[in-house]
Amino acid sequence: MSERPQGPQEALFTEIFLQSSGAVQLTVLAQLTDPADAAELLAVLPAIHSRHPMLHGRAEQREATEWWWVFDVAFEDIDIRRVTIDDDFDASDFYETEASLTLDILSVNYRVTLLTRDSGVNWIALTVNHAAIDGRSSLNVLSEIDGALAGKSESDTSLPIPLSAEDGLAAAGYSGHSDLLPPVSAGAMWPVARSAASGERRAGIVVRCLSARDVAALHRQMHHQGLHLAAAFAAAIVPASRTFPGATGWTPMLATTDVRGDCSPPVPTETIGEYVGSITLLIKPDHQHDSPRQLADLVSRQLTAGRRNALDMVEDYDLATLRAQAKTIGSPQDSFPHGICVSDVGDMSRLAGRQVGFDQVLLMPAQRHGAHPLMVVIITTTTGAHLTVGYAEPLTSADTAANFADAYVANLRSLARDGHLQ
Repeated sequence: MSERPQGPQEALFTEIFLQSSGAVQLTVLAQLTDPADAAELLAVLPAIHSRHPMLHGRAEQREATEWWWVFDVAFEDIDIRRVTIDDDFDASDFYETEASLTLDILSVNYRVTLLTRDSGVNWIALTVNHAAIDGRSSLNVLSEIDGALAGKSESDTSLPIPLSAEDGLAAAGYSGHSDLLPPVSAGAMWPVARSAASGERRAGIVVRCLSARDVAALHRQMHHQGLHLAAAFAAAIVPASRTFPGATGWTPMLATTDVRGDCSPPVPTETIGEYVGSITLLIKPDHQHDSPRQLADLVSRQLTAGRRNALDMVEDYDLATLRAQAKTIGSPQDSFPHGICVSDVGDMSRLAGRQVGFDQVLLMPAQRHGAHPLMVVIITTTTGAHLTVGYAEPLTSADTAANFADAYVANLRSLARDGHLQ
């Protein structure tokens, strides 16, 4: 039987998942450009399942001290659901329902939902265990589905079991005590709207889109300043955060980064696994009114400096300590221990086989862990940058999330138009 111990990050996510009602369960929802035949789509899934160990894996505890991955799940054990939708389909409503249906991660790492209309599959939803499958990995699965529908043939022979991020980084010379969720100083914490334990929290999303034209213009603005697009996506949060009730003038953020390429040997980009590092960003009150160039420069410098620290992940873990940390996260709290999380997951046009297989891709972990007041996920397709703002009521209200999302998109459009933040 194929198996391996979980790394510290994987084990922490496993504990948070089990103690906080699936709080790190992740759903990706993709709209197909051309509706697919359901039978044809279902026919390509078994080979993809067999090819990737994490897709045929499950979590198992050993001797009360360790979590392991066991790779023995048959495709027949995966829940494949079909839902009929109409012209009034609302992605936000579907997400809220999907996020409330917790995976049994001791049995499987994912499920699939086909959303059909007029006999064709219009949307695909993958709901996954974030401890095993990160956001980029979810896009990889979509890419393989896209390629298979286009006639690209892949072997169904299982790939090698992937190393944990910590093992790969340690082999590359990185190690230390980098906290997966580094705490924010007390003065920069934002208060919750209403305290509640994880079981009382309801995951929700707000969906917005930045047009392909605006994305291209934003890229030109950033390129002119010698900055990466990720700096713009993070910088636009600063003025948008002023819409948040109880904002302190500080803007704490947590930016995610993919560490596959930093491992030794480098983890292939198509690998399915959990390879996310966390970069702490903190914009102090005296920078709240900086010019767009100054703000983007500041964020860019923090991203560069913080990324090196994010690679120094702890190599081992004590399960009792992780369990206590997960319990704290799931307990009622008066403030958010961490800042707004921002994740520029990727550009589907670089991942998908046909490059136009999906018009819209939305992704969000259930935010019932209460670590962040909001999470912003950006995925780019040929139709634009699709922005998903995730929250959990009653910690953050739906109105607060919507107001933030509107301000955030307005800031990005303003940046794209003339390099200014509103």
